[in-house]
Amino acid sequence: MHLGVDRFDHVNHLVDNNYSILETGLDKKTHIKKMKENWNNFSGQRIRETKFSNGVSFLFTDTRLNDGSTISLWSDITEIKQGEKSLKLLSDAIEIIPNMLMLWDKDNRLIMANRRARDIQSKMGVILKPGISRFDMLEAGFKSGSLLGGDGMSAQEWVKKRKKGIINLKGREIVETRIKVENVIYDILGSFTRLNDGGTLQVWTDISEIRQKEREVEESQRKVREAEEKITNAINSMPHGITMWDKDMKLLMINDFGNKIWKKGNIHLKIGSTYQDYMKQSKKNKFLKFNNKIDQDNYYKNAIDKRKTFKGVFTVETPPFYDGSIWQSTATRLPDGSVFSILSNITEIKKREASLKQLSDAIELTTNAIFLWDKEHRLVMGNKIARDIQKGFGFTLKPGIHRRDMLENVKKKNLIDIPEGMSFEEFYKQRDVIRKSNNNSVYEISFINGTSWFVSDTKLEDGGFLQVYSDITDVKNKEKEIQKAEEQIKQTEQKMSDALNSMPHGITMWDENDNLSFANDFAKNIQKGAGMTFDMGISYKEYTQRQKKNKFLKFENEDAENEYYDNVVENRKKVTGEVSLLTPEFYNGTFWNATSTRLNDGGLFSIFTNITELKKREEELNNTIKELDLAREKADAANQTKSQFLANMSHELRTPLNAIIGLTEMLKEDAADDGLEDFEEPLDRVFNAGKHLLTLINDVLDLSKIEAGRVELFNETFELKQILDD
Repeated sequence: MHLGVDRFDHVNHLVDNNYSILETGLDKKTHIKKMKENWNNFSGQRIRETKFSNGVSFLFTDTRLNDGSTISLWSDITEIKQGEKSLKLLSDAIEIIPNMLMLWDKDNRLIMANRRARDIQSKMGVILKPGISRFDMLEAGFKSGSLLGGDGMSAQEWVKKRKKGIINLKGREIVETRIKVENVIYDILGSFTRLNDGGTLQVWTDISEIRQKEREVEESQRKVREAEEKITNAINSMPHGITMWDKDMKLLMINDFGNKIWKKGNIHLKIGSTYQDYMKQSKKNKFLKFNNKIDQDNYYKNAIDKRKTFKGVFTVETPPFYDGSIWQSTATRLPDGSVFSILSNITEIKKREASLKQLSDAIELTTNAIFLWDKEHRLVMGNKIARDIQKGFGFTLKPGIHRRDMLENVKKKNLIDIPEGMSFEEFYKQRDVIRKSNNNSVYEISFINGTSWFVSDTKLEDGGFLQVYSDITDVKNKEKEIQKAEEQIKQTEQKMSDALNSMPHGITMWDENDNLSFANDFAKNIQKGAGMTFDMGISYKEYTQRQKKNKFLKFENEDAENEYYDNVVENRKKVTGEVSLLTPEFYNGTFWNATSTRLNDGGLFSIFTNITELKKREEELNNTIKELDLAREKADAANQTKSQFLANMSHELRTPLNAIIGLTEMLKEDAADDGLEDFEEPLDRVFNAGKHLLTLINDVLDLSKIEAGRVELFNETFELKQILDD
């Protein structure tokens, strides 16, 4: 290839030498013709991937310039495509497994969900798509009635606990719950694994069939295991920044895309600026991001020396740009010493690599044993738990080993608990027949070490198959404990029933539809006294109709009776929490207090207590209070009369006393004038005693006026000091 060569001579060369892979159904002539048409007709920029017969893949970016010429950029993506192929195989396998698998980021928003998870959640009222909140999914499942709770909790309590569990998850957690999908109830076992980046791998396994076989209590159940994985979308097309530097490392040319990237990062170079200027502005304006200052100093210290000394083609991944994007720089030393550089945005590819690496790490860390076999029954991969299990069996699990060798080790050491009456060969032959006849098969297997596993085999499109082993040892042990607990519950229920029947109170239990589910003997006997019966399952509405018909309750008149029975059912529906009320008088003249409690399942628990004696005592107490009120009124009237008498006597009491005080004062003055000092002192004592007595009488009379309501107040000006001195 040399300057001036015709592009289609190069195309003919690739086709003639079988480097180009022709489209299916096209011969060489038609292939070349189609390429010419596409080349001549395109405008602007186009990006395409091409794989050659030697296995090499390139990403081409063709840009048609204004003068009609074209710049083509070739980027070697062979390693990326090979990595995608292996990861695509694993991704496709996970997509079709019969387990629900979801992968959440650290903010509990969905990264991906496989087909099984999407199907189940859509039937529960949730459309799973990237970005959806995990908490919104829980709330939607609860509101649609699909979540039935677990571990003895209601659906609401279970959802509340799960939200706390999601936030506080560390390491791994196993959770069991029940869901209702299209009127079918399933028991599912969930495995939650906190990943290193804070995300969560969520795996749900349907264990309905196991429940049906082991407990024979619930209806159709099957084991569902859901593995969460993190898969990103396909690699996006990559734009390129192009620069040309002369042999003295001065800028000769930069395209619009590259200039746009520089300007966003506050780098402003003109044609003729040096590479050293570029590095200075890059460091000053923090064009590149580093973890620490040491890394930054080392990068800029070595960048210029490497630029001067490199030969041929030099490709390197740059540190993250100012906006967090990641780029691949490919620099080519030209014969004249100048440098041609291509800057390709590989951010999406790096994100995809990180996501796929996270998926691989998640599968590696999950508590389920995973085996991926090719169509020749040779191992493609086995995760850590799978390797550890086989290591415990004395077998080294590594890629390329044949499945037959692994089974021979199991057979030789009698590690599997084979069903009675069946040989090892018959057992695995049966498994292979089922696996070959179905795309998906599930079965249970037990080992002699006491562990039990639920296995799902999934046939892949390329002929291989995926095996997922779920440890159900704890589940089986728990089932035994539950069976024992159920027997204890039955005994406790019987004791409770006997205790309730022995109580001197009427006790009833109504379900969420207001139908009678329990009535103790005392309550039934009360009904019998009015010629009524308590039939299990009778609705409260029908029961009130019987009450009215049999005159179970007494009312003052027919209107009061009709008003009661017209409203009693609707009022009962409004009951929340605990409510106590007095019932109308019963047919036998007794009075009762009813205490009703609304239960979490919507039912109603009621206790009727006989308060007839309390009512009688209440009436007696009310009569006594009325008599005391009457006596108090009489005493108040007598006191009022006394006060009015004293107030009326004010003139009669003070008039003679004023005469005595006035006469004494006159005698004192005469004694003083006549020089009768022996009379002054006794008269003075009489005068002061009279004044003091008048003051006391005035105080008593003022109190009497206040009680009689005859006191009068006047505004007066006085000396405070004089009052205090007195």
